[in-house]
Amino acid sequence: MKICGEGEWKVKVHGRSSRRKWIKIHLAIDADTQEIVAEITTVSSVGDSKLTGLLLDQIPISPKKF
Repeated sequence: MKICGEGEWKVKVHGRSSRRKWIKIHLAIDADTQEIVAEITTVSSVGDSKLTGLLLDQIPISPKKF
């Protein structure tokens, strides 16, 4: 997911000048139903492994597979 704002307009008018900012969406999905059961949104510098416990805490029942 890309953060949109004045930067998009600035790039069109003046050309590319700085790094763009990105947001990461970390999802936990039920393999049987393909339903999203947990979600965390972070900045791009946050690693996936740091969020595993937080995703598992959002799931109402204990997962059978991980």
